[in-house]
Amino acid sequence: MKLKKMVIVLFLTVLYLPFVLGFVSKAGAWACDVPLKGFTDSTEKPAFSAGSFLKGGFQKNFTKWYEASFKPRGVITKTYATIRYHCFNLGNRTIGNNKDIFDQGYIDTELCINGAADYSKEEHQKEMQDYVKKLQILQEKLQRFDKHLYVYIAPSKANFYPENIPKKYKAISDEDAITSVPYFSQLIAETNIPHLICRDRKDALQYPAFYTTGIHWSRTFEQETSARIIRELSEITGKNYRNILLGEVHQSSKPYGRDSDVYDLLNVWGEPQGTYYEYIVNGEHPEEYEKIKILVHGDSFGQGIVGDIRRLYPYETVWYANREQYITDEKGKTTKLGSWEGFDFSTCLDNIDAVLLETIEPGLEKYGYGIVDRLIEFLDTYEPQKSSRNYTENLNCAREEGWPSYALGGVYARENGFAWARGYTEILLHDEAIETAGLELQIGISPHLFEGDGTPDTVEVFVNGKRLLQKDFYEAWSGSLFITAEELSGIGDEGLYDVEIYCSKSFIPKEKGINDDSRDLAIQLMYVGRAR
Repeated sequence: MKLKKMVIVLFLTVLYLPFVLGFVSKAGAWACDVPLKGFTDSTEKPAFSAGSFLKGGFQKNFTKWYEASFKPRGVITKTYATIRYHCFNLGNRTIGNNKDIFDQGYIDTELCINGAADYSKEEHQKEMQDYVKKLQILQEKLQRFDKHLYVYIAPSKANFYPENIPKKYKAISDEDAITSVPYFSQLIAETNIPHLICRDRKDALQYPAFYTTGIHWSRTFEQETSARIIRELSEITGKNYRNILLGEVHQSSKPYGRDSDVYDLLNVWGEPQGTYYEYIVNGEHPEEYEKIKILVHGDSFGQGIVGDIRRLYPYETVWYANREQYITDEKGKTTKLGSWEGFDFSTCLDNIDAVLLETIEPGLEKYGYGIVDRLIEFLDTYEPQKSSRNYTENLNCAREEGWPSYALGGVYARENGFAWARGYTEILLHDEAIETAGLELQIGISPHLFEGDGTPDTVEVFVNGKRLLQKDFYEAWSGSLFITAEELSGIGDEGLYDVEIYCSKSFIPKEKGINDDSRDLAIQLMYVGRAR
């Protein structure tokens, strides 16, 4: 009897406490609430008027405002969501065995239920066969312009952990059905299209492929795949791309990136429980390399390799086209499209070596979301042009003309005779006279780089992917460094020079108590251009 009373008291406390707190917060200054993840809705309190009241508009808008501003809305929502999640395995996503969270689309595709295509049926087989033929056509058209196609299918949590799918879905599945990925794998294996089926890595992973808290692949799986794809692209294109070097694995009780993407959106009390992993990564600095130049089409899984590349090599030419018809260029500018029809891919194709098509398993039966058809059509009339990247004759902080920020990467605004730059800087130069005169870099090395540290500041200069200068500094220095015409011989392309500067040290003035400047500063640039 006592236990029964305790349960009733606990239930009533959980039920009514949020409302009591709400009225208390309304009456006083205490706003006892918590934010909700994934929710950004807000409304303004409507102005009262007799007309809006008689038409019902005021009441409707007042209700919206009150619901959005009621304290503690977040407490009530999280309490309700927690009860549903822990007691009934309910949430805004499918909750499977062991509290494993799934997206319904992956379950449907894995079990061929709820309208997912069954490739044991002839009509679906014909659709997939036609799609693979289109991929072959696209590959052939790209190869005419010395460009390449790479296809990869991102993994499905429902395929990796089928034992955690709720039994009610398995009960309505057909054991004789053929899902999209095995049939696609069979067809593409009969072609020479470079491809990767990520589910084939299931038994070769050292760390979890997915976590119970996310539907996106684990950070380690994502990093391993990014490194593998870059390696295979180097082999396909014959170019020496810098890869992502996977080092030591760190573990944490807190998720990395999207390891807890859907758990966060459940808005339940408590933190994720478990161990998460992530590789510590480093970039490569070979004597000679070529920049990665790709167009990636896909969704959040495709964004993975885009982000991994840009974090290490922010000046590579990486375009990203989302399946929802928006495209982000190499500079980060995003253009929202209504469809792929009519979009001019010229600038993108002029500057890339390969097209990567990423598809999630439920999206495979969407057959490229229209971009494959558009690229095939576009390549029929495509006429390649020279690189359309923006160049400047030089970086000269003494000149009065406008500052060429369009040709600079990692360089801050011009100051009094110099410009600060980060530890990795890109300067795009166009000057045919450099070929005969050589290249000059007038720089400054700050004394703040050596405070309490006896190690040198190593400055490396690459021109068009070739290391042509390396110098160690042990103290503050200011002056010019030169790369001769002989050293530049054969690496310029009609006077186009991509100058990249690496510095092993940097400092943040605010952290050193110098001033309030929170920028990461590595080197001062006064002049970069034709030797004077």
